[in-house]
Amino acid sequence: MGCRQSVESDFTVAVQIQTKGTMNNGRHTAQSNDDERIQQQQFYQNNYGKILDSCLESRQLLLPDAERIVESLANHLSEFMGTTDEEFLAWANDVLKPAQQRLSRFYVLQSEYKKLIFHAIWRGLGHAAEPSKFDDYAQTVQELANEVWLYIFLHMDDLTDNGPAKISTRLFGLATRHTLNWRKKHQGRWAAVNRRLSQGRRFGVETLSGAEIAELKTIEREEAGAA
Repeated sequence: MGCRQSVESDFTVAVQIQTKGTMNNGRHTAQSNDDERIQQQQFYQNNYGKILDSCLESRQLLLPDAERIVESLANHLSEFMGTTDEEFLAWANDVLKPAQQRLSRFYVLQSEYKKLIFHAIWRGLGHAAEPSKFDDYAQTVQELANEVWLYIFLHMDDLTDNGPAKISTRLFGLATRHTLNWRKKHQGRWAAVNRRLSQGRRFGVETLSGAEIAELKTIEREEAGAA
C-alpha cells in the first residue's frame, strides 16, 4: 500500500505530550519574569537539534513525527526549572518520552496488522458482489483504513489492554464493524438516488427523506455505542 506515512499526514492528528505536572509547583509561579522566559527559549533553541536526534533514535518514528513532538515541547518551557543545558536535555527527554513511546507502539501495530485491516475492509465492502458502486474502490478502501487507524491511535490503550480477545480479533472486528456501518449508510443514499431517478424527480439540496435521515441517525448512534 506504499510507504508508511506519519500519523498527521494520514489522519491530521496532533501529537500531544504528557508532562509531569510541574507547572504549579512551589518553585514556579505566574510571576515568572521576562528573563526566565528568554532563558527557557534559549535552552530550547540551543538544544533543538539534540532533542530531535534523540527522538529519531527510535527507528519507528518518521522525521515529521519527531519534529512535531519536539515542537510541542515549546508549549511547556515554563515548566523547566533547571539552569544548564544538561538539565534541560534531561527534562525534555522525560517530558517527550511518553509521546515517543506511544507513536512507536502505534507504528508497531500498524506494521503487524495493516494487511488484516485491509482484508477486513475489503470483505466488509462486499466488492465481489457489487463492485460497480464504487468509482474508485482502492481509494475507498484506503479512506476507510485511515479512519480505522485513526480510531486505533486514539483508543490504543483500550484496544491493546489484556483481555479475553486477541488484539488481532479486536482490530479485525473494529475494521469490519466500521466498514459495514459505512456501507449501510451509503446503501441508504444509493437507494434514495435510485428512487428519485426511477420516478423522474429532480435532486434538491437533500436527497434523503425524513424517514431515511432518521434511519441514518439511528445507525450512527448504534455505531457510536459499539465504539
